[in-house]
Amino acid sequence: MYSPKLHILVPRSCYCYPSLNDADSRITIAGTPEPISASRAGTIKRLYKNTIYKIEGKTEEDTYYFVAEYATPVLSLYEMAESDEAGLSADEKLNQMKQFYTTLSHILSVNPEFVQTCVLVPYDDKLDEDEVRIGDVLKRQVDRDTLEREISRSA
Repeated sequence: MYSPKLHILVPRSCYCYPSLNDADSRITIAGTPEPISASRAGTIKRLYKNTIYKIEGKTEEDTYYFVAEYATPVLSLYEMAESDEAGLSADEKLNQMKQFYTTLSHILSVNPEFVQTCVLVPYDDKLDEDEVRIGDVLKRQVDRDTLEREISRSA
Protein backbone atom coordinates (compact mmCIF):
# COMPACT_ATOMS: atom_id res chain seq x y z
CA MET A 1 0.00 0.00 0.00
CA TYR A 2 1.23 3.47 -0.85
CA SER A 3 -0.15 6.93 -0.31
CA PRO A 4 1.28 9.80 -2.38
CA LYS A 5 0.06 12.38 0.15
CA LEU A 6 2.13 14.14 2.78
CA HIS A 7 0.73 13.02 6.12
CA ILE A 8 0.99 15.86 8.63
CA LEU A 9 0.82 14.37 12.10
CA VAL A 10 -0.92 16.32 14.87
CA PRO A 11 -0.61 14.47 18.21
CA ARG A 12 -2.98 15.60 20.96
CA SER A 13 -0.11 15.83 23.46
CA CYS A 14 1.81 18.01 20.97
CA TYR A 15 4.91 15.88 21.60
CA CYS A 16 6.81 15.09 18.40
CA TYR A 17 9.52 12.44 18.38
CA PRO A 18 12.76 13.36 16.58
CA SER A 19 12.14 10.43 14.21
CA LEU A 20 9.05 8.38 13.42
CA ASN A 21 11.20 5.33 14.13
CA ASP A 22 11.61 6.61 17.69
CA ALA A 23 7.82 6.71 18.00
CA ASP A 24 7.28 3.23 16.53
CA SER A 25 10.17 0.87 15.79
CA ARG A 26 8.19 -0.78 12.97
CA ILE A 27 8.58 2.40 10.91
CA THR A 28 11.75 2.54 8.83
CA ILE A 29 13.08 4.87 6.16
CA ALA A 30 12.42 3.69 2.60
CA GLY A 31 13.94 6.66 0.78
CA THR A 32 13.86 10.38 0.15
CA PRO A 33 12.14 12.14 -2.74
CA GLU A 34 13.75 15.08 -4.50
CA PRO A 35 13.64 18.23 -2.33
CA ILE A 36 11.21 20.97 -3.29
CA SER A 37 12.53 24.53 -3.53
CA ALA A 38 10.40 27.57 -2.69
CA SER A 39 11.10 31.16 -1.71
CA ARG A 40 9.20 31.84 1.50
CA ALA A 41 9.28 34.35 4.34
CA GLY A 42 12.51 36.04 3.26
CA THR A 43 14.42 32.86 2.49
CA ILE A 44 15.22 32.48 -1.18
CA LYS A 45 15.00 28.95 -2.60
CA ARG A 46 14.44 27.23 0.75
CA LEU A 47 14.69 23.46 0.35
CA TYR A 48 11.88 21.35 1.72
CA LYS A 49 12.84 17.73 2.26
CA ASN A 50 10.62 14.82 3.12
CA THR A 51 11.16 11.19 3.94
CA ILE A 52 9.41 8.13 2.55
CA TYR A 53 8.75 5.67 5.35
CA LYS A 54 7.57 2.10 5.33
CA ILE A 55 6.05 -0.43 7.67
CA GLU A 56 7.00 -3.91 6.55
CA GLY A 57 4.29 -6.48 6.11
CA LYS A 58 4.55 -10.22 5.63
CA THR A 59 4.47 -9.66 1.87
CA GLU A 60 5.18 -6.67 -0.37
CA GLU A 61 1.41 -6.18 -0.76
CA ASP A 62 1.15 -5.90 3.04
CA THR A 63 3.93 -3.28 3.25
CA TYR A 64 2.86 0.32 3.74
CA TYR A 65 4.73 3.26 2.16
CA PHE A 66 4.00 6.87 3.04
CA VAL A 67 5.49 10.33 3.47
CA ALA A 68 4.90 11.77 6.93
CA GLU A 69 6.12 14.40 9.32
CA TYR A 70 4.90 16.06 12.47
CA ALA A 71 3.34 19.51 12.29
CA THR A 72 6.34 21.36 13.72
CA PRO A 73 4.37 24.16 15.42
CA VAL A 74 2.73 21.68 17.80
CA LEU A 75 6.18 20.76 19.16
CA SER A 76 6.66 24.44 19.99
CA LEU A 77 3.39 24.32 21.94
CA TYR A 78 4.62 21.24 23.81
CA GLU A 79 7.91 22.94 24.66
CA MET A 80 6.12 26.10 25.79
CA ALA A 81 3.89 24.04 28.11
CA GLU A 82 6.96 22.29 29.53
CA SER A 83 8.82 25.59 30.08
CA ASP A 84 8.33 27.59 33.25
CA GLU A 85 9.18 30.79 31.36
CA ALA A 86 6.38 30.48 28.78
CA GLY A 87 3.64 29.73 31.29
CA LEU A 88 1.41 27.84 28.84
CA SER A 89 -1.02 25.64 30.76
CA ALA A 90 -2.10 22.20 29.56
CA ASP A 91 -5.56 23.57 28.71
CA GLU A 92 -4.08 26.51 26.80
CA LYS A 93 -1.78 24.13 24.91
CA LEU A 94 -4.74 21.95 23.92
CA ASN A 95 -6.78 24.97 22.85
CA GLN A 96 -3.90 26.36 20.79
CA MET A 97 -3.36 22.96 19.15
CA LYS A 98 -7.05 22.76 18.25
CA GLN A 99 -6.98 26.28 16.81
CA PHE A 100 -3.83 25.44 14.82
CA TYR A 101 -5.44 22.25 13.50
CA THR A 102 -8.67 24.03 12.52
CA THR A 103 -6.82 26.84 10.74
CA LEU A 104 -4.41 24.54 8.89
CA SER A 105 -7.25 22.21 7.95
CA HIS A 106 -9.13 25.14 6.40
CA ILE A 107 -6.04 26.36 4.52
CA LEU A 108 -5.43 22.90 3.09
CA SER A 109 -9.09 22.42 2.13
CA VAL A 110 -9.42 25.65 0.11
CA ASN A 111 -6.13 25.39 -1.78
CA PRO A 112 -6.51 23.00 -4.74
CA GLU A 113 -2.76 22.28 -4.72
CA PHE A 114 -2.93 20.92 -1.18
CA VAL A 115 -6.26 19.07 -1.28
CA GLN A 116 -4.77 16.21 -3.27
CA THR A 117 -1.27 16.28 -1.79
CA CYS A 118 -1.58 16.78 1.98
CA VAL A 119 -3.68 15.30 4.74
CA LEU A 120 -3.79 16.22 8.41
CA VAL A 121 -3.67 13.23 10.74
CA PRO A 122 -4.82 14.22 14.21
CA TYR A 123 -4.62 11.49 16.82
CA ASP A 124 -4.75 11.05 20.55
CA ASP A 125 -1.32 9.72 21.41
CA LYS A 126 -2.22 8.99 25.04
CA LEU A 127 -5.29 6.83 25.53
CA ASP A 128 -5.80 5.25 28.95
CA GLU A 129 -2.19 6.14 29.76
CA ASP A 130 -0.97 3.77 27.03
CA GLU A 131 1.01 4.99 24.05
CA VAL A 132 -0.79 4.80 20.73
CA ARG A 133 1.35 3.23 18.02
CA ILE A 134 1.75 5.83 15.32
CA GLY A 135 2.35 3.08 12.77
CA ASP A 136 -1.22 1.85 13.29
CA VAL A 137 -2.58 5.40 12.90
CA LEU A 138 -0.63 5.83 9.65
CA LYS A 139 -1.68 2.43 8.29
CA ARG A 140 -5.35 3.35 8.80
CA GLN A 141 -4.78 6.69 7.05
CA VAL A 142 -3.00 5.06 4.09
CA ASP A 143 -5.94 2.63 3.82
CA ARG A 144 -8.35 5.62 3.73
CA ASP A 145 -6.18 7.37 1.11
CA THR A 146 -6.14 4.22 -1.03
CA LEU A 147 -9.91 3.84 -0.80
CA GLU A 148 -10.42 7.51 -1.75
CA ARG A 149 -8.16 7.09 -4.81
CA GLU A 150 -10.05 3.94 -5.89
CA ILE A 151 -13.42 5.68 -5.51
CA SER A 152 -12.31 8.78 -7.43
CA ARG A 153 -10.92 6.61 -10.26
CA SER A 154 -14.18 4.71 -10.66
CA ALA A 155 -16.35 7.84 -10.56
